[in-house]
Amino acid sequence: MRCRKNLILFLVLIVCMFICTGCGNPKENSNNKEKIMLKDSVAWEDNGKEIENFKKLSVSGYPDKPIGDTVAGQFSVNRWQYGREEKEEYLLCSYVYEDEEYTLIFYKDTYENVNIAEYYIGQQPQDRETIKKITKEIFGDRDPSSDQTEETEISTQKSFILSGSQKYKADDSNVEAVFDISVINDSQIQVDMNISNHTYDVTYSGEILSPETAQITLDAGEKINFVWENENKLEVSPVNGFTDESISMMRLMCECLNGVTYVSEDASTVNQPFSAQYMPADGYYYNSTNGGFPHTCEIRVNRIDDRSFSFSIWDDEKCDGNPKMIFKEHTAEFDSADATTAVFYGQQYTLYFDCSSYGMIILRGFDAATELGNTFYNMAITNN
Repeated sequence: MRCRKNLILFLVLIVCMFICTGCGNPKENSNNKEKIMLKDSVAWEDNGKEIENFKKLSVSGYPDKPIGDTVAGQFSVNRWQYGREEKEEYLLCSYVYEDEEYTLIFYKDTYENVNIAEYYIGQQPQDRETIKKITKEIFGDRDPSSDQTEETEISTQKSFILSGSQKYKADDSNVEAVFDISVINDSQIQVDMNISNHTYDVTYSGEILSPETAQITLDAGEKINFVWENENKLEVSPVNGFTDESISMMRLMCECLNGVTYVSEDASTVNQPFSAQYMPADGYYYNSTNGGFPHTCEIRVNRIDDRSFSFSIWDDEKCDGNPKMIFKEHTAEFDSADATTAVFYGQQYTLYFDCSSYGMIILRGFDAATELGNTFYNMAITNN
């Protein structure tokens, strides 16, 4: 009899487990959909009515920022699409920024909450932390064009401070060393060391840790940090000192890596203070008035110091007086007092600003802004 009761209890337990297995949390199921990538699984369609309705909604936490107006006000949107699965609705937005395509996928749940479910840079999906950052970047109260501290901003994650190769010399007459540092890829650098007039010629591969920091590991295991103050200046120091073996065997190398500042070979010229004679006046510079202002591009200029100014580029083409930023705010710099051209060196673009004529800028290096001409006028100056 006892065995029979145990058997009945066992069967009841199996049935309960089977029932519970079938019970799912709708939110968890929703997350599973997200994991298989909504961009590929949702049947997207060009449903104009539903797209416009969705664009009027706001992301949770930003009630005064309609999706459509907020995104289109900052980027050049090339595609809106609508999708629906069961009771959830989705809106796909694709835009181009500095020749890279970005994709946002918004979703509205059954409780009318709207959030960004997926975010892509090119074809690469981004993690949840990056999605939180991009949500704040786009819908937060600050003006993304004024943020010079985070390149992860709207467009892409901040890149390493060097884009190619640079040769650095110890900024100390007692240290005889020259380092030739090259970027291998997004995560690695190569450091060629010439120490004490070729007493040591060694090469190390290093890991990029952040936009301003890289690290190499010596043969004895010591980790050495290379920390850039700017492209022309860095400090090199060990993380936890040197082993006795390294000090006795390679004293000269240890001295060169022990809290020494290095400057680029032309930094002595670059870093001398001067006042640029051809600094442009602050204001808006337009490249054409043919057909009125909605058919122009503009450069917005603000002086930073005696040798540099900030700029951003806006597209007024066919936007009914609501320009779209097509090149985020960066800094252009003159390399000497009498230089007529200021330069911005970027990862993808090098922009040249010829400021030889007061009230006028001739732009080279960014074709998207010069279709109607590469000469831009500050009309507050030229019309007087």
